[in-house]
Amino acid sequence: MMLPPDGQISAETLGFSKVFFPYIANGVAMVEVMQALPEHVALRDRIATEDVLGPRLILSWMIDGLERGWPPPLSTWVKTAAEARQAVSDARKTGYDKVKVYSFLSQECYDSIIATAKELNMLVDGHIPVALSVEHILEADQNLIAHAEEVMKDAGGDYSEERIDYFAEIIAESDTWITPTPVATRAILGFFDDPDGELAQPEVRYLLPVDLSIWSFLIKRYQGFSREQRAQVDSAIYDAYVGEYDYGNAILTVTKEGIDCLHRWRDRRNMRSFPSQKLCFSGRLLMLRLSL
Repeated sequence: MMLPPDGQISAETLGFSKVFFPYIANGVAMVEVMQALPEHVALRDRIATEDVLGPRLILSWMIDGLERGWPPPLSTWVKTAAEARQAVSDARKTGYDKVKVYSFLSQECYDSIIATAKELNMLVDGHIPVALSVEHILEADQNLIAHAEEVMKDAGGDYSEERIDYFAEIIAESDTWITPTPVATRAILGFFDDPDGELAQPEVRYLLPVDLSIWSFLIKRYQGFSREQRAQVDSAIYDAYVGEYDYGNAILTVTKEGIDCLHRWRDRRNMRSFPSQKLCFSGRLLMLRLSL
């Protein structure tokens, strides 16, 4: 597939058939879109009627906890079991094939999503919410774990051979699939470690403006701060933040180690937080605002 050298792409120069041709040419007959949008529903139907040549599309709508992850309209934020139930029902009415659960759902909302999806004969894929455990989502018969790192985050910092064998065994004995996505993980970490370098790659000029906006949002919201970038505050102030914080769907524990402020969700491993402002601490995948 040839792309214009100046990177200027329009619907006329790059139609869906050209986008999908590499998939078909390489024998990829099905693609699961884990963050599908309403326009993908119409595209899926065009492929099904052979109006567009492309692989079969399986579409998932993402549901997450309130004001934590991907914002609407990229996902639906829910706070209660009733809202979670309605979100699944709306996804079915819109024409999505599956539901994708994300990281910041409460157990109440997660269990409501699972129950409603079963009633509507929809599969549930996605993350392991920080409020839950590997064991909980396996017992709930979640269809797929979207990244191997989701299991790693639930290991509580214990990556021993015995711990790995334990998770491998219980997942293998369950009806839940897991896709490791190491290539995607490496690419995402590249953006967090060196965003300017990644955005300077020549192929970036072919990204749509919305794609660039999404990556800019992620980098700005979730990128960690180096020691050189941390705000100049007296580390003694960390003493006031030490304790447990109830977020409703999970407990955040804040501790102090030397001059560093550490945080962890539930029984997971400690992660270092850096102050970007007096009341704002950041980690690679976390933005905290703690008030005295």
